[in-house]
Amino acid sequence: MRPSRRTTEAVVALLRSSGREVRHGAAFAREALRIDRRRRRQDEQAVAALRARYERPIIGRVHTWELVERLATCIDPSDCRLLGVSQQVHVLQMLAMMELDGIDDADLQLTAILHDLGKLALATGEDPANVVGRTDPVLLGPPGAGLERTVLQWGHAELAYERFRGHVPDQVAWVIRYHNTDLRRCAAAMHERDRAWAERYLRVFAHYDARSKSLPWVPPRPIDDYRDLVEKRLPDPILF
Repeated sequence: MRPSRRTTEAVVALLRSSGREVRHGAAFAREALRIDRRRRRQDEQAVAALRARYERPIIGRVHTWELVERLATCIDPSDCRLLGVSQQVHVLQMLAMMELDGIDDADLQLTAILHDLGKLALATGEDPANVVGRTDPVLLGPPGAGLERTVLQWGHAELAYERFRGHVPDQVAWVIRYHNTDLRRCAAAMHERDRAWAERYLRVFAHYDARSKSLPWVPPRPIDDYRDLVEKRLPDPILF
């Protein structure tokens, strides 16, 4: 979601309704706008440089569960719907909403848990504009050649994809990679598998990613309730 004046007004209204300090929300929204403006300047050369930089691990060999625990201190400074709530809470909100809807698809739950782990790059001192926000195409691939032939802005989605591909089912890795991309802008480049997976997997995931975000909603279950799911699917350390 691109922050705008309307977004800022919505944040302020939310804060008023919850009795919180209005100035904090307005400042958060202004910073989100500044991050967005810097992100828009990311070009093909910047993408190549960032991709090369993050070929090297930022943490090292680590169990995935430890990464999930680190989300408790990870805050997306561009997300005006969460307004400083941690990424771990965001994950728990997604999982809680899925459970309320009776969804117990283990792949979908795993995708929710893993999709924002690339935001841990914020702890390295990287400019948030290179980590968070929507991912837009920088250079479209040939028609029908597939999204993998399109140059997208580099960010947390690509980082997480690079770390988890080969460790999770292909469709899970694909959703992680494109979960914050406006595929309407890349439609011409998509091939049959992209379109099928966008409809079958990403459409459902995107519903819970966007609709579950709520500043006042405290998820009913702790993150430890999902440890078995993660450790069963990803029992060995990965290089992150």
